[in-house]
Parts: sequence; structure tokens; C-alpha cells
Amino acid sequence: MIDAWLVFDSGPAALRGAIAAVCDLPSDLRPTHHSLGEDEVGRPIDGVEELFDSAWSTTPGPFLRGKSVAYDFSVPGNKPIWCSCDLDVGAPLARIFMEHMAGAGPIFGRACVWDELLHRNQIVAKRTDGTAYCWVGRDTAKYVPGLYWLTLLSDRLVKSHGVPLDGVRNGASENVDLGGGQHLFRFYDDPSDWRAGQGAVDTLCASLPGVFHIAAVRLDISTITDFIKSNRALREWS
Repeated sequence: MIDAWLVFDSGPAALRGAIAAVCDLPSDLRPTHHSLGEDEVGRPIDGVEELFDSAWSTTPGPFLRGKSVAYDFSVPGNKPIWCSCDLDVGAPLARIFMEHMAGAGPIFGRACVWDELLHRNQIVAKRTDGTAYCWVGRDTAKYVPGLYWLTLLSDRLVKSHGVPLDGVRNGASENVDLGGGQHLFRFYDDPSDWRAGQGAVDTLCASLPGVFHIAAVRLDISTITDFIKSNRALREWS
């Protein structure tokens, strides 16, 4: 299973474009049903506009399902739209997914196995009075969330955080200019290879300004022993 995540602008135009792109994916990646509950069977998708109307009027957003895929849209008002994607497909189809969705103009995108995501963006802080589990580094207004097996970077995101694009290129196994201000980077041959390349990518994240690196969070909370204070500190690293 490959976990993918895309961040889009807020607003109806961005949501319509993202939904249209998902509904225009190749058949193996295209959703066929939509629902308002994650575990519901859902109704057949009749068209982009009908699906958009439902998505825009519903909080947090629709669940789209296909034979081997699941797309969960989060539409939080005036904040960026998130699309969380479960892709039960091989690496070649996951790459096709990322290249296709770049056409919808996301701010950021990534695809990786779950364990790599946990390594890069989840903190487990064990304290005497409890254990805090927290996602960190995902706010694109603060930083580039990280570098993963496949990483989709927009020109405006790297410019807004002062990330040297050449530095990312030099550390990647492959980089492709997809046009429209979208760049796709691959850091390992296969998503399961991430452990072998983990040290190099960790070092790259730490060396590039504007790129989130989880070691900074661990250092920040290393002297906090209280569970509530740990949670409060971790919220600053959203």
C-alpha cells in the first residue's frame, strides 16, 4: 500500500480542479463511488459537477472509492484542501497518479509507504503521565513537509520558503520538470527502499532551508517531561 497526500489551494475552483483530475485518472486509479462516511458503500459517481456540489457543501469532504484506491478530501473552509490517498497499486501506477495530479496544480504532494511517513512526520513522546502521538511538519504555510520516495514540489512553495531547488535536485535519484511550475523528485527506486536511503534523505532535509526535519522537533521537546506541555509544544510544529 502506498500512501499519497496532496495539498491544494482553498476555494471552490481548486476543489473542482482537484476532483476533476481525480475523476479523469486512468481506470486502475479512478474512483467509482463516493460517500460521506469512510465505511459506507457509497453511490456511483455520476459526474464531476454533481460530486463537486456534494463536496463543497459538506464538511469535512467526500470519500471517493475505487477497486484499489481511496481518496479522502478535507475541505476546511478557507484553509488549503487536503487529499489523502490510499493506493493499493504498484510503484509504476503510483507514479502515474502523481504525474497526472500535478496537472491540477497542487501546492505540494508526496507518495511513500506508511513507515516512511511515520519516520518523517510522526512524533511519539513518552512521558511519565502519558504518551503523546502527534503529526508534525505538515503545514505548507510553515515549510515544505519533507522529502519522500516521490515528492511533488511547486515553484511557489519552494520560493515562499526559500528552498534551493538545485539542492533538492542534487540529492534526488531523479527529477522531472512536469511543466506548470511542478517538479517531481524520486529519492529511491522503489518505495520499500526508503530505509536504505533514509540517512541520506534525513541529512538532505536537515541541510535545506525551508524543509521540515523531524530531528528539530525531537530536540525542541527533549527536555519536556510533562504530557500536557509536550502536547502544547508539539502543536506548534503542526
